[in-house]
Amino acid sequence: MIDARIRAGRCTWLSPGPRIVRHVHIDLIFRTIGSFCVRFRWLVLAVWVAGAIAAATLLPALSSVTQSNNTKFLPPSAPSEHAATLAAPFGTANLVPVPVSPRVPDPR
Repeated sequence: MIDARIRAGRCTWLSPGPRIVRHVHIDLIFRTIGSFCVRFRWLVLAVWVAGAIAAATLLPALSSVTQSNNTKFLPPSAPSEHAATLAAPFGTANLVPVPVSPRVPDPR
């Protein structure tokens, strides 16, 4: 029975031989997910609403997570820490960096 399906080309993932790669039918996966979501649509909606409420109440606020100074995550020996130490006397804290590129002479 299985050999007949293999010869007919219907079960490529069962094919004998040295092939290691199996064919995954992505359309079957998405069809299964879609039919589950349609069949249990109210359960899926309830899970999404419960997850959104749980995320809003249990997770920290975004403003408390984001910071303008991430230097506490770097070790003191990091090159950027060394550069920040060297740049501190110049007072570059409120300045906006401007990229500067040198003008290369025409090689003619």
